[in-house]
Amino acid sequence: MVKTVLKVIDPAGLHARPVSILCSAAGKYSSKIEIEYGEKRANLKSIIGVLTLGIKVNSEIVIYADGEDEEVVMSSLVELMKTNKIAE
Repeated sequence: MVKTVLKVIDPAGLHARPVSILCSAAGKYSSKIEIEYGEKRANLKSIIGVLTLGIKVNSEIVIYADGEDEEVVMSSLVELMKTNKIAE
């Protein structure tokens, strides 16, 4: 299992557009991928699950990946979030 801590920088937080981008990317991998905010966790492959976390700008999130492609998953998702100015 690998994990990465990021800070949300999108002014609207994790709203529908960035969550859709993340979930679509996560769905391409076989690893279990989760996002944690505060004391709650959600499957990063579930748009509804992630949206229910209510993640706001400047929030700290943790992404977990567990599986055979976990390293690729993590580097890909971190790059995606930085490129789309979702998190840093």
